[in-house]
Amino acid sequence: MKKKICIASIIVFPPNINGDLKANLLAQIKMMLTFLSHYQDKVKTIIVSNEKLIISNITKNIFDYKNFEVLEIKNKDLNFCNNAKWTVTKYHFAKLDSLQLLNNYFEENRKYNKLIISDIDSIFLDIQRLINISNNIQSIAAINYRDEKNINYTFDEMMTKAIRSCWPDFFSNKKLAWINSGFMIIDINYLPKIIQSSQLIFEWVNKNINYVRNVSDNHYGDETIFSAVFNKFNGKVLNNKSSKVARFFWTCQTKKINKKAISFLNPIIYPSHIHLPAIKYSDQYHRMSILTKLGTIKRLNFIVILLLNYWRFKSIVKFFLIKSFIYRIYKKSKTIFF
Repeated sequence: MKKKICIASIIVFPPNINGDLKANLLAQIKMMLTFLSHYQDKVKTIIVSNEKLIISNITKNIFDYKNFEVLEIKNKDLNFCNNAKWTVTKYHFAKLDSLQLLNNYFEENRKYNKLIISDIDSIFLDIQRLINISNNIQSIAAINYRDEKNINYTFDEMMTKAIRSCWPDFFSNKKLAWINSGFMIIDINYLPKIIQSSQLIFEWVNKNINYVRNVSDNHYGDETIFSAVFNKFNGKVLNNKSSKVARFFWTCQTKKINKKAISFLNPIIYPSHIHLPAIKYSDQYHRMSILTKLGTIKRLNFIVILLLNYWRFKSIVKFFLIKSFIYRIYKKSKTIFF
């Protein structure tokens, strides 16, 4: 029997979460599932959450439960989240906490051989291409967006030390990858290896948090652990500038976003999966609502791409205009005369 792929997303609600953040998280998952609902007959979809009832209630009108499931993870089982030292990103480790639960599920349901993990601030536009490439992944595949980060060789030194906390003999003479954990294809046979190694790497990273942040563009989260695993297992790199499988795409522009970040998506040959990290920001909340409505009609995918390109272009122009000399003169004169 030909084995199938499974798509999983993780949504963990922190204790005492405020209403706005909770509504934002639910809007994100509704957006993603709206796009994914067109492919229910082709892939299994799993949501891992510590609020099973809430997720079930918002998804019952989107998904046919024959090929959809919500797995509950107990708060006491959020070991990575609970042990993370940096409070700001404690729940950025929820993916790691979900791996054991997912592995248990796949041991009981052996008809799946590939797992796609997606962040909820994402959209799916073409499942068949994902199915085709997934069949060729032997370990793990992900976007390497190292070039879009403000890092240098010190990142490689840190990553090597992190990997050696689990595999002391590890050596590499090439630039190591920094992957986007918002989209990963994992061979299910590798899950036990990832689970086992993640704990050791996490303990090292947690112990050396300031060092990790200093050489990682002030970043600290599950991407450090997944990047270590990716580099050790020589994962398949997805090019963020040309991949037809997945892209990481900003719909805003700030001084922290590298100029090398992609700024255009082909509306004719668009990627199967697009991770939109800025779509959840408060000033872009209405955009998430627009995408969700468009996502109900699969034939409008090209309009979705046009909108993403427009939002990205508009943000770049606005950002550089505000930084321009003319704008600064205008702003200064306005304060003097008005």
